[in-house]
Amino acid sequence: RQEGRRHAPITPMQERTRFMEQLHPGRPVYNAPSGHRFTGPLDVDKFRAAFSEIVRRQPTLRTYMDVDSDGIGIQTIAESVDFDMPLHDLRGLPAQEREARLLEEMQRVADSSMDIHQAPLFRVALFKVSEQEHAFAFVPHHLIWDGWSFDLLQMELAAIYGALLRGEPHRLPQLPTTYGDYAQWHANWLAQDEAQEQLRFWKGRFGKEPVPVGAQTDRPRGIGVSGDGRPQWIRIDRDTSERLRTLARNHDATLNMLAMAVYSLMMARAIDTDEVVIAVPVRGREAPELENVMGFFTN
Repeated sequence: RQEGRRHAPITPMQERTRFMEQLHPGRPVYNAPSGHRFTGPLDVDKFRAAFSEIVRRQPTLRTYMDVDSDGIGIQTIAESVDFDMPLHDLRGLPAQEREARLLEEMQRVADSSMDIHQAPLFRVALFKVSEQEHAFAFVPHHLIWDGWSFDLLQMELAAIYGALLRGEPHRLPQLPTTYGDYAQWHANWLAQDEAQEQLRFWKGRFGKEPVPVGAQTDRPRGIGVSGDGRPQWIRIDRDTSERLRTLARNHDATLNMLAMAVYSLMMARAIDTDEVVIAVPVRGREAPELENVMGFFTN
């Protein structure tokens, strides 16, 4: 840990995202929107104070992309950042229209563009749906965020907001390290022989793969990156799900492993090959000190 760190290298995970942002600037492709619903009375001032405390605690929320004196990309951590958390009151609308307006307004926050060269790399907004119901839109940029960080956000919001309501300290421990410290460690590790040995191994392994071919589907793949990707939900009924779980257990596998096997087989048939390379994201927090650190660790 470097106390008061203000600069750090850009991690390879950040670099590939930064490259795409510079290639196609101004698009919300790497925004990571989330929506949160709160039932019951909400003290807006204390909620804002709780979120501000998280921004103080977690340097990644004060981080932006920068360049050093040699023009090399780095990340800079601001000592503090100013941000708006507007409160949109929807109570003046007829009850049957509020939900549609809420979704519309939250989508607007989710689609707001961000300049990756200035902090903060997030957008927030509160919505008052009724006296007993509020919604919170939190949209960080992927350059500073991953899925695990959302779990940490919810945990810290609950702890800090609850403590503020009770009028007592939140008692969350100080972070043992930061994403900037991790980035510096990672850059140092990449320069070591162990990292180079792993790199040579995987280059050799992937170099033996057959030349990639397009999948034989009824829809040709487009050229370039549109930024219009969407999730495709597949719903499986309860009985089928239970049979799949039983099948997985009988083969000493998890349901995720079984699903990956089915996906691999499907892709092998679509591409007409026995060799399929599939990238699987990993959490990336390989040390206990990183468990409570928000940032872009996913790899």
